[in-house]
Amino acid sequence: MRVFKFVSLLAALGVLIVLKSGSTSSADGPRSVLSSTNGKDEVRRWEMTGPWGGDVRSLVASPDDPDLLYLGTSDGQLFKSTNGASTWTRLKPGLGQSGLSIDTITIDLKNPKTIYAGAWPVARGAAGGIFKSEDAGETWKLLDKTKGLSVRAIAIAPSDSNILIAGSAGDDKKLNGAFRSTDA
Repeated sequence: MRVFKFVSLLAALGVLIVLKSGSTSSADGPRSVLSSTNGKDEVRRWEMTGPWGGDVRSLVASPDDPDLLYLGTSDGQLFKSTNGASTWTRLKPGLGQSGLSIDTITIDLKNPKTIYAGAWPVARGAAGGIFKSEDAGETWKLLDKTKGLSVRAIAIAPSDSNILIAGSAGDDKKLNGAFRSTDA
């Protein structure tokens, strides 16, 4: 019986040592993750840079400035970083309504100040749709014919910025599917 308990204790300690060596983290510090690729171990380092305020649902980098990033959260917040995610600024008033989840953000390749955000309602009374900013996220307007859509994805044609495709899913079957615009 004692041998069995001793072997069980050694096995448990072995598992803890393997788990501890595989990753380390702290609430405030960087997180190192040991991964193996092609039989070769490497450590990849991730750091929490913020922002706080809801799960990140969408993240996009500007096509002409890799340090310019936008992110959208599950509680309808939009954030902007101009220094490669070292710091974040909340865009106020953002989309201008609460109760939305921002699942997609797309930047126009030909005019990076034009940004589209797709949102869907998570609260009663909220109206999802496609929101457009023509001033790098400072102000937003809901595109009229998209009001009520639960937008989950947006794509802009690289050859023509006026052609947009939006993917929508929701309770109303008439509002589910792919939608196309030829006038931005």
